[in-house]
Amino acid sequence: MIDDDKPLHILFAAPAYWPATAFGGPIPVMRELARGLVLAGCTVDVVTTALTSPRGPRSLRTRTEEHQGSTILYAATPASYRWMGITPTLPVLLQRRPRPDAVHVFGFRDPVGTTVAAWCRVRRIPYVFEALGMFRPKLRKVGLKRALDTSIFRHVPGGATRLIACSRLERDEYVDGGIAAGRVIVRPNGFPAARAARPGMLRSLLAIPTGAPLVLSVGRIASGKGLEMLVRSIAEIEGTHLALVGPDDGHGTSDRLRRLAVSLGVAECVHLVGPLAHDGVLKAYADADVVALASAHESFGMVAAEAASAGRAILLTDRCGVAELLTDAALVVPYDEAAIARALVRLLADAELRTTLGAKARSVAARHSWDVVVARQEDIYRQVLPPMTDLAVVAQDPRFGRGALAQLEAFWNGATALGRDPDLLYLRRRSLAEVDLTGSPLDVAGLPGPLSAVDALHQTVDARRLVPPLRRSRSVWVVATTASYGFPAARSGRRYACWIGTAIADEHAARREGLSSARALALAGNPRSYG
Repeated sequence: MIDDDKPLHILFAAPAYWPATAFGGPIPVMRELARGLVLAGCTVDVVTTALTSPRGPRSLRTRTEEHQGSTILYAATPASYRWMGITPTLPVLLQRRPRPDAVHVFGFRDPVGTTVAAWCRVRRIPYVFEALGMFRPKLRKVGLKRALDTSIFRHVPGGATRLIACSRLERDEYVDGGIAAGRVIVRPNGFPAARAARPGMLRSLLAIPTGAPLVLSVGRIASGKGLEMLVRSIAEIEGTHLALVGPDDGHGTSDRLRRLAVSLGVAECVHLVGPLAHDGVLKAYADADVVALASAHESFGMVAAEAASAGRAILLTDRCGVAELLTDAALVVPYDEAAIARALVRLLADAELRTTLGAKARSVAARHSWDVVVARQEDIYRQVLPPMTDLAVVAQDPRFGRGALAQLEAFWNGATALGRDPDLLYLRRRSLAEVDLTGSPLDVAGLPGPLSAVDALHQTVDARRLVPPLRRSRSVWVVATTASYGFPAARSGRRYACWIGTAIADEHAARREGLSSARALALAGNPRSYG
């Protein structure tokens, strides 16, 4: 396994990334994870589409940008359907990028995640899968999604080393969908750091009097968000205003809400604000008496996390994953219009309760900071990395001299330029001077000295491109554990050692290459040798 102190190289794959805030809560989640990993010393690359909204923009060219220390590849996206961007050049982009230690696939049923997951399987790169609440088919075209999940998209969760759930609610969806519980890790999202914001911006924008009750809902204007229930609930509370902040999903939800408000006689109290910049959203929280998240389903619910950091009173349904963390710091109610209406009446009538809940919510936010979450995520990446052992390059043939060692050293020094072929060996280079061979089958008189240029680094070496010159020496073996790369595990000695001529070689292949007299020592656990 990679050293605990070695910085990791992580690749994110997502259907959308910053600044595509219209995608919703996953955008700040991915951004905070990437920023935290970079601050921890990791290298983070992101492959995504050019989309910033369900309507585009489309792009014929790939562009690369740096953002908060991460390298983002916005792949050419000549066509799209909503958030499913078609990226025909993505395989080429992946081939040209340095091989990552691990990959994090965000989202489900999109071309980017599907392509990257397949690439990982071919290249034997471990990846974790985070569905972002999309694993269970819901809302639109449920039958089609179920059919696709059992065919085209089956390999995406199936090939993942671990599946990430941001709540127990999402974990249960994985398990109900046939995923073994042991493969799922619950890693809640982080709460943003508390930031002071002066009230007045939203009320001034909407001409709402200072003393008038204001309920705030932030997020996409879409079906399943419980917005109709909020409109009907505030219609029963005289003088209460409802501000809906967020982009329209393009399915006519905004028009339906306007018609509903008119029919209930509260058109002047229901405000469809549209999307605001992040700073504007933070200022909006400061004006709200209550922040409501009335969704039918949220795998987490970053809006509630932001409101908690702002110290606001929160109302949310028990179908939101974040409710698990805010049990005593918010009013958590069933997804039921009457329950939501009663909770709003109670909160708006009790200023002391709102203050108490706001203080408790801020305390929860402080305990679940992004620093804690990023450290947990990095630990998950290290858990899924394949085991790696020290290597020994050994000579059993007296004719093997310093010239061959120098030749091998030269190839190792150029190894960083290799690694473009599907048959890869992860090699940890280590000086022979650091390996105690006394009493082992490799304790051979006249063994040449250490390879001066090697150190404890990890490199990717394409075994087949090293084959021709090394075959001439016919006495070099490279030993590494291969169990986690899809190769036969160490159950059979015949297929445990890997020699540099073929990515996987058993003793019969070795004999065909004239290496029957050579010996390999596997320096992992209890040393064992095979000849």
